[in-house]
Amino acid sequence: MPLGSPSIDSLSETVAAALPDALGDRLADATGSQRDSRDSAGDCGCEPAFSTPTDRPDDDTVTLAVDAGDCPHRGSLSTSAPCRAAVVEALETRDADRLVVRADGLERRYDADATGLLVAAGRFAERVRFRDDRLADRAREDPLGAAHEATGRAGPVRRAAVETGLAEGASRSADYGDALRAVVGPTLARSRVDPRPPADGRLVEATDLDTGAVARILRDGIESGDFRAGRATR
Repeated sequence: MPLGSPSIDSLSETVAAALPDALGDRLADATGSQRDSRDSAGDCGCEPAFSTPTDRPDDDTVTLAVDAGDCPHRGSLSTSAPCRAAVVEALETRDADRLVVRADGLERRYDADATGLLVAAGRFAERVRFRDDRLADRAREDPLGAAHEATGRAGPVRRAAVETGLAEGASRSADYGDALRAVVGPTLARSRVDPRPPADGRLVEATDLDTGAVARILRDGIESGDFRAGRATR
């Protein structure tokens, strides 16, 4: 669909209307640009729940949906260790194919690699908790750090990191901003937007909007040609 089409413009207006006033903070949460929170797990109000499609009997896709409406961190998995722990603890009991987090009328939908990393962390934590409870706790809050520690050791712990997929999943990313990347959109809309511009993007145009936001168009070198991004200013 061309970026300048009425449908895209309509989607942009819908997203802009649905996003909360603190757009900059919310997008920073989704992209991992804020400092990683190390508050206690008691400060997290995330409520994970598993579900499968009820209207498609042959579809056994498992979705882990996290209600983060009462969470002070809004379920930001890339920046909040307690939120990661809540999700990984749920995944110790059951695997999931999809992962979504909902708060403030927004939904973060995590990609397959991000979901796979947290699923692997759940498997790893469940497997090693009787052998090394401290490392299991670290896997819940800090899967990347736990993977690095486990692969630096010998014996059953290292083997568990490899066999659960934690080592492979962690090897793809250097930080949580990249490892737990999500696309964002209003919960009532079907479309989702990646709030982060492409790494090789080149600024083509910037426009100040009446809302106080700045809309930027970047050239990304892909077929679509342009990437449109907006950031609120207060």
